[in-house]
Amino acid sequence: MRKTLRFREDGTFTIVQFTDTEFCEPDDEELRMKDMMRRIIEAEQPDLVVYTGDVIASNKSPNPAAAFRDAVSVPEQMGIPWAAVFGNHDSEAPDMTREQLHALQLSH
Repeated sequence: MRKTLRFREDGTFTIVQFTDTEFCEPDDEELRMKDMMRRIIEAEQPDLVVYTGDVIASNKSPNPAAAFRDAVSVPEQMGIPWAAVFGNHDSEAPDMTREQLHALQLSH
């Protein structure tokens, strides 16, 4: 998503931070996490969502790229810009390097 970030007219800029979401494969826990994320974003109306570390648990996921896309799907669907900082669990799978994750992130 390409969107210019700006301060609001009142001079504020709101960031919502999610950390250690560790998405790996769709299940009830991840559905609850996405619902919680949606409710927080609706309540806070942020200008930016930031994921700080362990967006996915790549070594537990059969498809780390799909897990990453699922993890960031809530702000994307809501039209909120997001950014991610990777943690140690994001690139533990042998078939998902940080470079690949970064390229995936940039493709959004």
